[in-house]
Amino acid sequence: MSTINIKQFQEIIGFTALSKKKRINLPIFVWGHHGVGKTTIVSAVAERIKYNYVALNLANQSPEELLGLPYIDREKKVTEYMKPVWLRNDSDRPTVYFLDEINRAPKYVLQAIFSFVNEGRIHTHFIKDEDIIIAAGNPANLDYDVTEFNDEAFNSRFIHLYLEPDDVEVFKYFNEKKVHSTLIEMMKENHELLANSAVKDSDMIKVKVDNRALERVGHILNLFEEKPRYTKSIGYEIIAGMIGDGYAATVMDKFNNQSRIPEPYDLFDGNLDIKNTFTDDRI
Repeated sequence: MSTINIKQFQEIIGFTALSKKKRINLPIFVWGHHGVGKTTIVSAVAERIKYNYVALNLANQSPEELLGLPYIDREKKVTEYMKPVWLRNDSDRPTVYFLDEINRAPKYVLQAIFSFVNEGRIHTHFIKDEDIIIAAGNPANLDYDVTEFNDEAFNSRFIHLYLEPDDVEVFKYFNEKKVHSTLIEMMKENHELLANSAVKDSDMIKVKVDNRALERVGHILNLFEEKPRYTKSIGYEIIAGMIGDGYAATVMDKFNNQSRIPEPYDLFDGNLDIKNTFTDDRI
């Protein structure tokens, strides 16, 4: 799992919106200390990309609230489920669904929300293809009361990221909020006051590789080829959030160093666009 700043997080959300158009399901799990700005950033990005924004605090919601109540369809003679009020699949705009404090939710709530993360489905009700799911949680250390979060089948559905705003982003935020300059100067002199400091190894979830993650990485690499600007800015961070740092480094090294030297027969057969061939930064 990689550490990202606010700018990268915004970029990753935008990339996720793009990936949905290619039918690639990439739920995001953003980890970070309380007060670091996870909720604020997600809602702001949703507004910027003109998405609806629905926030669910899973720490204090019941399965009934999430899933909708059952009722009997007497004509069909079957039990159906009412659509939950928070599900915005009848909106004209796509939606960002933000599952806040997910690792403080009881395990039976996590089980209730599993199909929503995995398939975008609540019983027979589906979200739109372009809708985005983002979960957020606090690191499992002594400062937080969290649910044990070791379900590998659940974890493997996400891109795991650790949000740590850099100092410039923190001070920009306080300036935008018109915080008095005295406090800003004090924070610059006392960095330990900033909530974005020092991520520990114990805070990081251990991302494990499975076939599902590898398949999605393959699809993401195809999308990187179409949109190469994402490769440099957030490519490694996305891949590391799915298969871990070590494998991500190997994948991105191979991807970035693919040979672009044309085959001789392409030149002789006239199939080579010479103008657009030598685009490698190393040439």
